[in-house]
Amino acid sequence: VTTLIAQAFDNLDPNNTNKVSLETINKKFIAGQHPHVLTRRKKIEDVLTELNNGLSRKAANGNITRQDFIDYYA
Repeated sequence: VTTLIAQAFDNLDPNNTNKVSLETINKKFIAGQHPHVLTRRKKIEDVLTELNNGLSRKAANGNITRQDFIDYYA
C-alpha cells in the first residue's frame, strides 16, 4: 500500500521536489471517484473538506511533503 501511495505522490511531484502544494493536490484529486462518493455515503464536497482538513494539519507553507502524504494515507 505504501508503494502505491508513494507513486501517487510522485505523480503529483514530477520535478522531485519532495513537496506538493495543497492547491495542486486539490486540482488533481478526483473526489467523484472516492469510494464513499460512488456508494453515495458522502458528497464530493465532504470528501474534499476531509482531505483538506487532514492534509492542511500536516502542511507547511501550503505544501505537503512526500512523507507527510504517505503518513496521511497509510
